[in-house]
Amino acid sequence: MPVNARDAALSALMTYRRTGRRAEDALGAAVKAGLDARDAALATHIFYGVLQNRTYCDYIIDSFSTVRTGRLEPQVLDILRLSVYQLVFLDKIPPSAAVSEGVRLAKKHANPRAAGLVNAVLRKIAATLGSLPPVRAATEAERLSIEKSHPLWLVEAYLEQFGLEETKALLEANNKVPPVYATVNTLRASREQVLGALQSEGVAAEPYPYLEDAIKIYGQGKLEALRAFQDGLLFVQDPAARLCVTAAGLKPGMRVLDACAAPGGKTFAAAVDTGGEGKITACDLSEKKVALIRSGVRRL
Repeated sequence: MPVNARDAALSALMTYRRTGRRAEDALGAAVKAGLDARDAALATHIFYGVLQNRTYCDYIIDSFSTVRTGRLEPQVLDILRLSVYQLVFLDKIPPSAAVSEGVRLAKKHANPRAAGLVNAVLRKIAATLGSLPPVRAATEAERLSIEKSHPLWLVEAYLEQFGLEETKALLEANNKVPPVYATVNTLRASREQVLGALQSEGVAAEPYPYLEDAIKIYGQGKLEALRAFQDGLLFVQDPAARLCVTAAGLKPGMRVLDACAAPGGKTFAAAVDTGGEGKITACDLSEKKVALIRSGVRRL
């Protein structure tokens, strides 16, 4: 069972590699194992960060390891990847912590010899963080493919269509961690009250400027662990989905049919917009999906 953020991130990476499950499913199983909200957020950041930057992390590993990535045991490679990601991309994590945690994970999930290799590789990388070797490649497309961890065919297509500078901007944008958007349940609290509640839990959030009840939440990996979520003060919803309900101009007393409702965001927004005095009918194709909607209704 994962005991901290790095254990959870590693568990998710190994599950993703071994089973081919969707990334969010592999992560969800790991972060549900008793992590608090902060550890879940860090585990999420590391997990998706490794997936987004895997090619570059492998390039760095190959630059410092005596054993090429293709010959490493899969679990050792997973450990090195998540450790290198922390060293290179997460400024708030001390290099010493990334190294020591990598060694601990190797001892726990691999063998003493692997722990020695992990220790040696990570220490060498940590000692040269300010001067990591530049990516050497035959073409600009190959270099960008490695640096930004994108498929070569996609980089080549971008370059042909957009040119170098716009391609760089596109690759950077693709690798950014997107925020989570949520709609405030204004039947229970105002947006300002919910933002204050999130801040008290150490969660970075801000108003979404184009919808009066929407918010952006940054770096949060386990919304269900938050008190504001458990108390039914918000529900996850993309602004585009919220806008659909807003555009309907719903009023108290109206009857609303949501014919493809799971996971329930538009249903919940319709209930909010009718002031809790409408009749909302939510339908979907499977009992599993309907159960998901019921769960949200009970929480809200």
